[in-house]
Amino acid sequence: SDERRILTWSEDKTARLWDAETGKQIGRSFTQNGSVLSAIFSKDERRILTCGKDSTARLWDVATGKQIAPAFRHDSYARGAIFSTDEKRILTWSADKTARFWDGATGRQIGPSLTHNDFVNAAAFSRDETKILTCSVDNTARLWNVETGKQIGPSLSHHASVTGVSFSKDESRILTFSIDNTVRVWDAATGRQLGWNLTHDHDVNGAIFSKDETKILTWSYDNTARLWDISGKEFLPER
Repeated sequence: SDERRILTWSEDKTARLWDAETGKQIGRSFTQNGSVLSAIFSKDERRILTCGKDSTARLWDVATGKQIAPAFRHDSYARGAIFSTDEKRILTWSADKTARFWDGATGRQIGPSLTHNDFVNAAAFSRDETKILTCSVDNTARLWNVETGKQIGPSLSHHASVTGVSFSKDESRILTFSIDNTVRVWDAATGRQLGWNLTHDHDVNGAIFSKDETKILTWSYDNTARLWDISGKEFLPER
């Protein structure tokens, strides 16, 4: 948070912490048994969460460089991981077609795996963390009940891999984007698409709501970023 340190990760199987002013490495490397695909700090920056091609996510003590708790194990590449709000639990997603929820202290899985038909690209919690939103190379985004592991409502379907998902602030809408060149908005309660496709000329790399959620900013491999007006009633959930 003070921007004095920089966290990096690499195909050399390590994540490393650096002094931003001197460029010197701080402490030990955090080493996995395969390429590290992502790394994030805990809120207090005393821990680092990594995941990688050795099919694990791992939690590390920044001060000692030592691993905390057992590794969180998937059956294929661990593609990403995030903390719960209280940081006692961890959500991971993987090329093994699942997202999984874990106890950060014991390394034990909480509840059943959330299973897609292909690699899981991303995952997000609802605000109260009773639901998890995932998206996959199987062309869908899906909403899940954390406690039961059961899917809530229908799959949200694109024509190609869905690479990102997010909730609106009140969680009444879901935003998805895909390599089918589109961004779509959905009614979270019914799974019905709201409005029309927001269409680029190539894969979409990202999409976010504006602060008041009347607009969406998107960016794409077509070399453009675009701003879309979604203030019309056709983009509002049914109530």
